[in-house]
Order: sequence, then structure tokens, then C-alpha cells
Amino acid sequence: MLQSSSLSDDLLTLVNDDNVQDDNRDQIKSTIFSLEDSFRTSTNTNNTTTLSADDLSRFQPLLGLYEVKSVITSNPKDNPVGGKWTRANSLMQKLFRTRSTFQHLVQFNSTGLSSTYAEAVAEAINIISLDALDGLLRATVILRGDAVPLSIEQRDEMNMNRTSSTPSSSLLTPLTNLVVRAYFDPPRIYFGKRRDRRGSSSYSYLPLQIGPKSSVVLDTTYCDEQVRIGMGGTSGSRFVFTATDNLEAKEYVSLLKLPYIKKWKLLAQLSTALVISLWYIFGSNAVGDMIRDNLISPLSLKAGIKFSTSTEVLHFHLK
Repeated sequence: MLQSSSLSDDLLTLVNDDNVQDDNRDQIKSTIFSLEDSFRTSTNTNNTTTLSADDLSRFQPLLGLYEVKSVITSNPKDNPVGGKWTRANSLMQKLFRTRSTFQHLVQFNSTGLSSTYAEAVAEAINIISLDALDGLLRATVILRGDAVPLSIEQRDEMNMNRTSSTPSSSLLTPLTNLVVRAYFDPPRIYFGKRRDRRGSSSYSYLPLQIGPKSSVVLDTTYCDEQVRIGMGGTSGSRFVFTATDNLEAKEYVSLLKLPYIKKWKLLAQLSTALVISLWYIFGSNAVGDMIRDNLISPLSLKAGIKFSTSTEVLHFHLK
């Protein structure tokens, strides 16, 4: 294990320097594979002869707070962490900068939000944190899910389908008995504004929950006290996670406790803001005409409503 410890330190050195990462991608990849080989041999993660499939204690060492430090994909242009939120040419990256990305594995139901998957062994918390205007504005995206171990049958079936014809075959290795499927809630998005422009760290947030549920398969191919290496279940992409205890990594705890705004309430607020803006720009008569022609007239034909406008307010009359 001394060799693994040395390799782990080497990997930390490589991934902690952003300038080094681009120049030493192959070295990072080689170090990852060496660590995986030693871990596979020492822990017997390829089978269940030493650890029963029902013995879930094997997942306990994986729990912790982790920052995403490096991603190795078959195509260097791929962006499996953050997608449109962190893609270099995306609208979000033109408005915001990526502050940090995390992927935590925490004790099951530590957030109090787990209720569906009783067989889960942990909660997966994926976090993308962005800010703009020197921290005045902030956007945080959180995916919270329950991590459920794959059965031996499910793992064997996925391993059989990992053929050499896949584009990422150079990264695909057999799934281990640490593989899980994370069932994620709809994304939670928190738009924040700093309360005090003079350096305060306190923010007021607009919490939203928008989008569909999702699930992904993620394996752990190496883990020690400093580093956890994850592997995408279908792509084979490698993720280097480093243990962290900084305050940014813990912000999700308080954010997940905020009640998010219902969609109808958000729509009402946005509509009100839009009408006020139009009123200010075009004047009351113009706004009344636009609402009458584009919204009320079509509805009145079905609802039996007639209307009239004045300079101050719209009047509705039931027929």
C-alpha cells in the first residue's frame, strides 16, 4: 500500500495544478490506472468472495465531501461535469464563472430528503457553484439523489455490454462491486444576491426546482483518505475527487433547507415584472392594447368575457 500512497500523492500534485493538467493528461490517466490496479488487487472489488453482496459496509469508506479536480474522457472536448452550466462557450459561462464543483457521498438520508429508495447506501450530492460581478451574484445547481448498489446480475449484464466497439473503449474497464445507480431528484437551482456589497458573505436566494428526475451509474475504482476515483458506468470517463472540508463544500446543507418557489408563483412574479417593464417603456395604453390583443381577446372568445380599457386599468365584464 506504500506504492499506492505514493501514487496518490503524485496524482494530487498533478490535479491540483490547473496548468499542469492540460500538459500531463496522459500522465494523470496512467497514474489513475496504476492506482486502480492496486486497489482492485488489495480490496477484491471485482467479485464478492471476500465481501458478500449483502454486506454494505464496503461502501462506508467512500463517504465524504469531495471536490471535482479532474475529468478524463475519451474525447477531451466532452464535458460530463456540469454540462451547459460549465461548458466554455455556453451562455452561463458568459454571464458567470465556475466557482467550484463537488460530488459528495454522504450518509443516507442525512439531508432528510430521502424517502423512495430504502435500499440506498448513501446520498449523492452533485453541486455546481457559479458567481458573477466579483461575487455579487451567485448561482448554485444541486442534484440530490439516492445511491443504490447494483445487484450482481445487473453488474454482470452491464459488463457484458461493455464491448470494444464503443467509442470510449480505451477507458472502459469492468464494473466493480462498488458500483451504484444514483436516482436524482429534479435539479434544484438557487439564484443568489449578496446582501451587502461591502464584502458580506451572506446571500439572499431565489430557490427553484426545475426539470426532470434522472439517474446515472457511477463506480468507484479507487479510494483512500485523500482521493476517490469515479468511473462513469456507460462512458468509462474517470473523475478525480479530492477530499475537502472547506466552507464552500458545505453550503448545500443550508440551501437544501430553503423552500423552493412554486412554478405558478414564479410565473406570476415574472409576469408582473414584465407588465411593469412594458408599462414603463411603452405607456399604459400600449400595454393595455397588447394584453387585450394577445392574451385577453383569445380567452374571451372561450370564456364569454368582454372587456374595455382606460388609461389606468383594464376592466373586465362578464356577459
